Amino acid sequence: MRYKCVKSCGYKFKGKSQLAPDVCPDCGSDLRKYILARAKGNNFEYKVRDILNLHFDLKGKARVERMPMSGAMKGLKGDLRNLPKPLDGCVIECKDQKTIKLNDWWEQVELEAIEMGKEPWLVLNLNGLILSVRALRSDLKLLGVKGRVSG
Repeated sequence: MRYKCVKSCGYKFKGKSQLAPDVCPDCGSDLRKYILARAKGNNFEYKVRDILNLHFDLKGKARVERMPMSGAMKGLKGDLRNLPKPLDGCVIECKDQKTIKLNDWWEQVELEAIEMGKEPWLVLNLNGLILSVRALRSDLKLLGVKGRVSG
């Protein structure tokens, strides 16, 4: 696992998070904040995965899984993979952060969805309330409504 300095000074640590230094040896910034934030995001991805598996009663090879490297690999975007129908036409991005950056997050998932030829779906954790954000055109498409819808 690679960890970069939160101040982007160029320092990188490769290895297990528990072996990472507490502070960046180059600039002195707190590396633990980044590592803990990353773990928090991963935990939320697991939570959404488990909710989908439970809701769709998925078992074995059909189970929803976390995307390797959280979608950082070319051709594999989003945070979850192996989605069941009708969700298989979506790219799901999970966000668990204190500061809401809806425009930035939507832009991220929309670009990933375009690259994959799928519909964007943003899942947010706001103080324990899990919200689903999708474009109206995506919901209408999922419902099988015909016709052109912009937005």
